[in-house]
Amino acid sequence: MPTAMSASSHELRVLVSAPLGRDVALLCGALSRAGLVAVPCADTAELRRRLHEGSGAVVLSGEALTTATAGVLREANETQAAWSDLPIVLLLDAPWHGPDELVDGGNTTVLFRPVHPSSLVTVVRAAIRARRRQFQVRDLLGRQERIAQDLEARVAERTAALRASHDAVVAEQTHVAAILRSISDGFVTVDRDDRLTYLNPRGEELIAQLTGKVPADLIGMSVWDIFPGGRDSPLAHRYRGAKASPEPVTFETHVPSLGAWLQVRAYSGAEGEGLTLYIEDVSERKRSEEELMRAVQEVMTDTAWFSRSLLEKIAQIRGRQGDRPSSAAVAELTQRERQVLERVASGRNNRDIAEELGIKEQTVRNYITSIYDKLGLHSRADAIVWARERGLVGY
Repeated sequence: MPTAMSASSHELRVLVSAPLGRDVALLCGALSRAGLVAVPCADTAELRRRLHEGSGAVVLSGEALTTATAGVLREANETQAAWSDLPIVLLLDAPWHGPDELVDGGNTTVLFRPVHPSSLVTVVRAAIRARRRQFQVRDLLGRQERIAQDLEARVAERTAALRASHDAVVAEQTHVAAILRSISDGFVTVDRDDRLTYLNPRGEELIAQLTGKVPADLIGMSVWDIFPGGRDSPLAHRYRGAKASPEPVTFETHVPSLGAWLQVRAYSGAEGEGLTLYIEDVSERKRSEEELMRAVQEVMTDTAWFSRSLLEKIAQIRGRQGDRPSSAAVAELTQRERQVLERVASGRNNRDIAEELGIKEQTVRNYITSIYDKLGLHSRADAIVWARERGLVGY
């Protein structure tokens, strides 16, 4: 049967088969005068071919209703689409003596001859109207199928896009997780209810050292359960302050149990959605700062200008920076200048040097100025490093 999506003229035509005399011409003429498209079919083969092309109804005389014709009609009924119900009009002599199976089944209307042309036209018009409704149903089903196919295609496209987006997110999360695992700082996240949601290996190590709990026990726990009794500690107050602050908060705290100083950088989530904490061990820096402060205090109390460890650090820093003192030779110095330089490099102040050498403090300052000029130095630190590199001071 045709599959066009709207009823065309050939799909609404009436196929007429009446093999005796002028019956076919009279029937086609009556239908044509009524505005219907009537097509005569000379034999069963033509009827089958035109049925495959499409038709609105079939009109058959009793003489045309042979076993072969009945087979063609049965085939048309059995192979038509679910929406289709081909109308068949049979013009039979009364009484009918043919086999009942030729007229039973399908959408069949029987008219007994003689039939007035107006009666025939009325029946055929009703059949064509019903057939037109069938084509409308076909068109509606076709549109629904196209909508369903379009929807299915869009769902498939959207699913593919979501899958690609999900894969991209998973890849990015994997990349971020790899970065977080590799950093040397502790990385910890907590939700709005203060439950731990993530710890990188360094974060696990720090908290495990503080609590004695293995990392598997920590995820999902409240920080207040991990640190019982710590709700009123200074660290707890800083933690709450960081949660309430829209800006990043940085603070340092000393942890006696670890013997370490930790620097914590806290970032609050949107609308109090928790905290992200970066925890760095800054013990070495704190020790350097404390050592520097002690050296400054020694200078302020006029004991020694530089401690031995500070001299080491000055030499190391100079070496890393490539800031090398003068390349002048020791031979350019007088014996007294060398004696003064050795004591400067040992950390003695001008007064102590004057007392040891039995000279005035102003004289010591003059020697130091002369040493600077001869060696091309600019500071006491340069002089210390210069002397150390040439073995003038034993460490």
